[in-house]
Amino acid sequence: MEDLKGQVNIGAKDLVEGYQVTPLREFVGVLEDFVPERDEQYNRIRISLQFTDVEVIESTEPYPFPIVQLTVPFSQRKRSQMGFLVNSLDKVMPGATLSSLVKQRVRMKVVSENFGRWRGETEDRIRGCWEIQEITSKPKVAQSAYEVALGLAEGKSLTALTEFYQQAFKNSAIKADKEVLDKILRKTFIEEAIEAGALYISDDGLIERASS
Repeated sequence: MEDLKGQVNIGAKDLVEGYQVTPLREFVGVLEDFVPERDEQYNRIRISLQFTDVEVIESTEPYPFPIVQLTVPFSQRKRSQMGFLVNSLDKVMPGATLSSLVKQRVRMKVVSENFGRWRGETEDRIRGCWEIQEITSKPKVAQSAYEVALGLAEGKSLTALTEFYQQAFKNSAIKADKEVLDKILRKTFIEEAIEAGALYISDDGLIERASS
C-alpha cells in the first residue's frame, strides 16, 4: 500500500500534458487521507479522497452526512480529472503534492473543464472535475456529544421538547455516545444538565446555556 501511495503522491511537476458519485458540487472539509485503489475492471488506479467535518456549500440534493469520499482516476496527463485536481492544488500551494493536503481544511468545487476531442469527434468533451479552491483553515475542534446536546437544547421550551429530541436522535455525534444518548432516551438529560448548572431556565421559560 505504501509503495502504491508513493506512486500517486504527485504534484503539478509530475503531469505530462473522472469518476465521482456524489450530489455535492461544492463543500468545505478536512482531507483525512488519500487512498489508492486498484480498479481491476478497467486496469487502472483510482484515488479515494476521504473528507470529514464536511460543510455543504452546494449540492444537487440534500446531503446530511459529515463525511464524503471522492474517487478520481489516477493519471499524469494534464487534461485529466487528476491533472485538473493537482494543478488546482499547485495554484493554492505551489509545489505541493497530495500528502501536503492531509489534515488540511479545504474548499472543493466541481468545475467544468475541456478535455478536447477524441479522433473523429466534432465537439469538445466537457467534464466536471473536482478542484481545490482554497485552504480555509486548520480543522475545527470537534464538540463532544454532551456539548452538542446542550446546544440543541438551548432556546427550547421545557414544556415543548419534541424538536430537541428529533434533532438529537439524528445527530451523528450524539448517536455515537452511548451515555449521552441513553440519558436523552430516558429523558433525563436536560434535567441533569440543569442540576449540574450547564443549563438553566430563563424568565420567559426557555432553556438557556450557562456561560462557561
